[in-house]
Amino acid sequence: MIYNKKLHEDVVNDLVFIQESENHYTLVTASNDEEMQVHKLTHSSGKLEDARVAMIKDQANALAFCPTDSGIIAYAGNQAMVKIVDIGEKALENSKEQEVKNHKRVKTSVSFLRASASIEGNKHPVNCLKWVNNSEIVSGGYDHAIRIFNVEKEELSSSIFTNNKTVTAIDSIKDKVLVGCEDHAIRLWDLRSRSTDPVKTFKAHNGWVSSVRVNPNSDYHFISSAYDSRTLVWDFR
Repeated sequence: MIYNKKLHEDVVNDLVFIQESENHYTLVTASNDEEMQVHKLTHSSGKLEDARVAMIKDQANALAFCPTDSGIIAYAGNQAMVKIVDIGEKALENSKEQEVKNHKRVKTSVSFLRASASIEGNKHPVNCLKWVNNSEIVSGGYDHAIRIFNVEKEELSSSIFTNNKTVTAIDSIKDKVLVGCEDHAIRLWDLRSRSTDPVKTFKAHNGWVSSVRVNPNSDYHFISSAYDSRTLVWDFR
């Protein structure tokens, strides 16, 4: 273990870990303490140096980063809106909070960021989020639907209803999304067809599906975990 640090005062709901260069990373965490944190990590000589560079005062259950610009992230939570925030270097510098010291206003080392866009469309709290391509984000939650959002137009473009099943996990592969649900099943939907019927259904878990992750090096493999204490590897050819 090279990193062990308490960042929040409540449950950490999600995080994204982005490699910026060979030894430089960005870590974003979301918590029920209504605070998201952005950290810059540097790995050198077997040590990991950590600097908190930004905070976002908002509650989030799920995070996702833009696949073409790691400086842009999306988040969603109990407010049911999908929000977009810029965590790039320019945004960090421009958003550093100013405080008065010796009668002079100076910048602090931590930026306080706000969402640049809030997109409505979910009816209930969001559990999971995935930025599928440059212009589309998909979400899932307690409103029993997969919501597809157009980021450029900042609007809900379509919905796929899951027949009264809460969406608990989501990931994407090309134009398809893998969705884990409370009924212990994982389903594969084709976003191009917008059909209410999944392409495939995978059943083996005996509890709520907590996570699904596609193998980035394969178009046919994914891994899943659930509240049955099991982790499964799938081949859906």
